Amino acid sequence: MSIEVNTGARELIINIIIIIMIIMQDGTTIQISKKNRDELKKIGSMGDDYNTVIEKLIREYKNHEYRLKIDRIAEEAKKHFKEHREEYVSVDDL
Repeated sequence: MSIEVNTGARELIINIIIIIMIIMQDGTTIQISKKNRDELKKIGSMGDDYNTVIEKLIREYKNHEYRLKIDRIAEEAKKHFKEHREEYVSVDDL
C-alpha cells in the first residue's frame, strides 16, 4: 500500500515518524500536538488506530528511502555511462 502525499505533507510525516521512533517504546503513551493528531487522522482509514497509522507511515517512509536509493544508483550509473561511453558496445554492433 502506498500513501500519496505532497512534499510539504511528506516532510511533516517524516518529522512525525522521527519523533515517534525516538520516544516510542512498546506500549508507551506519547504526547503529540493537536495539529499532528489531526494530520494522523487524515492519513488513517476508518477503524485504524494510531499504531496502524504509524505503521503505514513507517512503511511509506521506508519505501520513500528505497526509491531515493534506487534513483541515486540510477543517476550514478547514467553519469558513469556518459563518462565512459567508449568502454561500452552497442547491442546493434554485436
